[in-house]
Amino acid sequence: MARPSHPEARYLVLAIVVSLGFYGCGSSGGEQPKPTILRADQVVSVLKGLPFRYRVSGHPPPAGDVAAFVGVAKRNGIVMRFSIGLGNPPHAVPVGEVGISRASDMPNFGFAFNNDAEFGRRFKSVAEWHAAGHMATLIEERLCKKASGKPCPV
Repeated sequence: MARPSHPEARYLVLAIVVSLGFYGCGSSGGEQPKPTILRADQVVSVLKGLPFRYRVSGHPPPAGDVAAFVGVAKRNGIVMRFSIGLGNPPHAVPVGEVGISRASDMPNFGFAFNNDAEFGRRFKSVAEWHAAGHMATLIEERLCKKASGKPCPV
């Protein structure tokens, strides 16, 4: 295959690729919209109707957050501890042995969700671990949908 006779073409392609990397395809390059920060009463309403038992209570928020919650979800003897921090930017609230190492910060949605479902060593089987993860996913998805009307990003 012959090389292009215009070496300048390579520089043009490189410039385009670099520009897309800085600005993103289809991006306006402008400011991102401010996140919708959930109110404390919205968090409580989001949790209603979950297909498992749960207990949630207010918790002193991390510095800069407007509210925080800690909770326990239970289903078929499986227990999953979780926390929710609300703010702009949101900060994770520690949960048991995992601290904040497993927290999902969702700054565009104004919350940080943390849980111990990924701490697999505390479960008796893979099935229990998956069930705890499913409870965590249901809570996090409801929070994203309430804050943005959309599912959580991957």
